Amino acid sequence: MFQQLPNDPTHYVVCEHAKAHICQLKGSLLMIDTSRSIIHLMHLLLLANLNNVPNYSWGLTVLASLYCALDHGVDFKQENV
Repeated sequence: MFQQLPNDPTHYVVCEHAKAHICQLKGSLLMIDTSRSIIHLMHLLLLANLNNVPNYSWGLTVLASLYCALDHGVDFKQENV
């Protein structure tokens, strides 16, 4: 649906395409979960106003997501041999 912009896109259409591509990047590359297709609603709300997007700390968010995923994958009862 958001693969290609129309020939004469409006500002609204360009913004919606940008939001769709940001969501795709976040859900499939930057903040991957086991489903590889779901992003948290909080992140969708942050995209409501694209003028604010550059002010967010996306690197810190990706790092926190990585640490959270690593925390869920660690078995603390495993013996180190």
